Amino acid sequence: MLLGDKAIKEGTIAVDDESWISKVFTVVNNLDKDTKHIVPLSEANEEDQPLIQQAYKTIENLQQVRRSLTLPVCI
Repeated sequence: MLLGDKAIKEGTIAVDDESWISKVFTVVNNLDKDTKHIVPLSEANEEDQPLIQQAYKTIENLQQVRRSLTLPVCI
């Protein structure tokens, strides 16, 4: 988003308080598991699996940190 001459970084948190990257990885993970309806066009690259698992682990760690930083809403 632009404000005058400066670019402003827009938030990466969705309305339901989940990060967009977390949403993407959830969708990809669900598609990977859905062998009944989804047929991969190419074989999975075994070299990428450790990187993918590390990404999932990182997302989980970030979610835990975010939950610990979230303050309760007082009405």
